[in-house]
Amino acid sequence: MEQGQKSNDGESKRVVSKTPDLPLISPKSGPVVVSPAKEPTEKQQVAKSNPPSSVPRTLHMRQPFKILTDIWGVITPYSFRNDLLTYADVHLKEYLMAHLDEPNAELKSWLTLLEKQTREEMASHPQMPDLLPATAAAEASSPAPFSTANAREAVVDAIVANVTFRKQNNLMNGPLESINNLLWNDGYTRRVLQPPLFDDVLECFSRWAGPPLHIKIYTFASGPWEIQRLFLGASEAGDRLTRHLTCGFNAFGSFKYQAQRYRQIVLSLTERDSANLFYLTDSPNKAKQASMAGLTAFVVRREGNRKYRPELLAKCTLIDTLKQFDFYEFK
Repeated sequence: MEQGQKSNDGESKRVVSKTPDLPLISPKSGPVVVSPAKEPTEKQQVAKSNPPSSVPRTLHMRQPFKILTDIWGVITPYSFRNDLLTYADVHLKEYLMAHLDEPNAELKSWLTLLEKQTREEMASHPQMPDLLPATAAAEASSPAPFSTANAREAVVDAIVANVTFRKQNNLMNGPLESINNLLWNDGYTRRVLQPPLFDDVLECFSRWAGPPLHIKIYTFASGPWEIQRLFLGASEAGDRLTRHLTCGFNAFGSFKYQAQRYRQIVLSLTERDSANLFYLTDSPNKAKQASMAGLTAFVVRREGNRKYRPELLAKCTLIDTLKQFDFYEFK
């Protein structure tokens, strides 16, 4: 995500590195790089607050066979995005100090790109800090690049200064933001970053996925299933949440705003009647596209979610909590 830039849904965030769109992914495929979702613009539709109703009505209905759900705004609050951005700012030096001696392929690629773009941009931005200070240049060209801790720290400090300058001057765009993915991924793995969950999520997912309903639950977010599973698995609920999830779909590339993408999901799940696939989202525009594909869509109104004009919401089935669903078993 990019600080100061309006997100596609009207929220300020940074741009993260992009992963190709994938169909339903097996748990064994793809690298793990965690990032917040990136979605197309809806800022024209953000308006005055639509607060949840004080007494949510109960929806007594036959169970669906499958549920597709967004992560942001349904499972995890949008406010956690601010925590992610702060974490990336604060922990860059710590991450580089720990990994610069033996960088992984993703970090090597990022360092190469940072060096290339710095060379290209120094003429137009002469105040940009150079990547290798004179005190570390000799060390960096030796077979053992950082033979002393001081040499390593000097190089890391130069990188951090360069990145800080870029952030302050709106030069930290596109692929360079992939360093955030590495930081977040590391934070999730070490469980120092724990995404919060809305209070009703674990209870409802457990009830839906367990007997007698046995509803299959699929997440729909930017990035492959491994990304989504790592993100949710790092929450305080950990595997108590992820055990109830069947798999995930990659929403990268504005696919949540294309009815055809929902049709593809229905086909990949071999669901003969698309109405048997429920979709939970915070966005009336996404709900509209899902409904056009035949899904049964619900807009979840959460505290802190984006706000939409009443005329947009009037066309949707609204819920204020997942506990409103009172499913009875299909027999």
